Amino acid sequence: MKFRSLKNWTDPSNSEGLIFFAQLLEELLFDYSLDTYKPSAMNSSMLCLEAISLVKDIEEGLIEKANINHVLKELTLNLKKDEVVKNLLPIKIETISAKFMADNTPILEIATILELIFAQIEPHKYKSETERLLTDAISTPHEKGRIRALTRNYVTTLINMGYSTRFLYPCARMYFYWNNEKTIDSNSLSGFIDLVSAKPQSYLAVFKVSDLFNEIKDSCKEFKVEISSQLPNDVTDLIENKTLLLDDGEIFLLAREISAMDVFSARDVAERRMEQISTLYSLYHHKEAAKWNRNALLINLETKKDRMVSASNNPMLMCADSRKEDAAIKLNSFINDFSLEPNSFKKFNRAAELHSLALRSESPENQLLNLWVALETIVPSKTSQHKAKINNIIDSVLPFLSLIYIELLTDKLVHDFYIWKKSIFNQAILGIDGSCDRHKMLRLLLLAENQEKRNFLYQELKDFHLLRNRAHYFSTALNSSLKLAKLLENHWQRVDWQIRRIYRTRNLIIHAGHTPSYISVLIKNNHDYLDVVLKTIGKLASDGNKFNSIDGAFKYTDLKYHEHLDLLRNKDEPITESNIEKFIFDIKI
Repeated sequence: MKFRSLKNWTDPSNSEGLIFFAQLLEELLFDYSLDTYKPSAMNSSMLCLEAISLVKDIEEGLIEKANINHVLKELTLNLKKDEVVKNLLPIKIETISAKFMADNTPILEIATILELIFAQIEPHKYKSETERLLTDAISTPHEKGRIRALTRNYVTTLINMGYSTRFLYPCARMYFYWNNEKTIDSNSLSGFIDLVSAKPQSYLAVFKVSDLFNEIKDSCKEFKVEISSQLPNDVTDLIENKTLLLDDGEIFLLAREISAMDVFSARDVAERRMEQISTLYSLYHHKEAAKWNRNALLINLETKKDRMVSASNNPMLMCADSRKEDAAIKLNSFINDFSLEPNSFKKFNRAAELHSLALRSESPENQLLNLWVALETIVPSKTSQHKAKINNIIDSVLPFLSLIYIELLTDKLVHDFYIWKKSIFNQAILGIDGSCDRHKMLRLLLLAENQEKRNFLYQELKDFHLLRNRAHYFSTALNSSLKLAKLLENHWQRVDWQIRRIYRTRNLIIHAGHTPSYISVLIKNNHDYLDVVLKTIGKLASDGNKFNSIDGAFKYTDLKYHEHLDLLRNKDEPITESNIEKFIFDIKI
């Protein structure tokens, strides 16, 4: 989270809602934001479409019927809290919920209801109504929660309609902060909406590929791909000021008839065609792969503009990483202290190998499959024959993720304060007890005796409405034991749904060859879940030989999480100096 200068804003003091929207938009679209602060993979519209697709897969025998219950529960809860849906649906959500939750509702009736709902909230209608509500919410800036919910859903909608975050992220920053020829005021939301009108444009992509493609140029025509040793006249006329030079063994590949929302999405569409051709070719020729330069020239056939576009970012690499020097130190310490017994070490090493395979792969499908198998490999065998595999994975993995959740969020908040103005932050926590800045910050935000210091910090934040709102959120969301428990329970439910979605996607890739548009989000989530589990097991197995088996590490983490959750649920207590240690600081593995 970073504060941007508002020098192009004519009246910041009367534009609080729009400033909050712009700051939130940048955080949502930044590749390295925490998953909690990124747009959801699904909103109500997409959840409904997912449920419709799932019903069809159930009817075709691709997915077990039990899977629909979790999707319908997630959809119902989203419908109930979605302001956009409430405005669009002519039927009460309670009526729909009763049908979904009834055990005797036939699957065909569920399908009919889902199609009825989707007709009312399909993406274009959903987008239009979200824009109308956002305009209203931004005019009443004290409703930050409403602006946040609408903005998150809006970004999810744009991405699922085909916009790339590589387009949306710089587009938002340029519009709100960097365009010196344009001033921004409280009514400027409409100008940004015009930039994302959801009207696809026609593109042509030019790649430099290995001359192996010349052998299969007749087959390429079926994919609307043309192979040529020189660019045809219709292309050279469009790029008259550019020269594309071929290296030895290279020829041109032209992907035509591409319809996409932006140039980055268009490039990805073209490359997927090439990947399909290359994959099919490898069935008949194993020794040499059809290769290509991943930088492509994209031409917008409507605006006649062209630009070079590099490959999309690998979702596996969108994570916090250690510097090479630090990684070497951690590896040496890990190897010297690691104490897993041989069978556990084999499982751990196998999961690490699968993680490494996912890192080296360029295929999203292979990345997801390898990450999922790694997660299955590391999780202990189910203890009951009546327990489904997916339930065993969820119950095993979630304690790891939940125990670090509050620490992860509050560490990020400290980091955000550092990036903003570390000197002001240090002034605010000066004199507050604590072994680290995170502990001092939490005492600042949660304890009544620090109200004056808290007010000082809020005032100093001035136009940084997102950071002030985030700090205020934690000051209320963490200020009692039951609220802490509720935060952890809600996190558990959201991740439960996402792990099930990853599992369903894994099954669809294997059994139906289907890849959803939001697979990069699932890869990122699966990677994060696996990293947390592997690093935590490594930490526990290196802690003075306390744990020498993977099963022991999982059982310890499960007991530790539920012990703490029971403590929080036992009695509703406000957070004070006398209990902040046991309720918050002791939430750790």
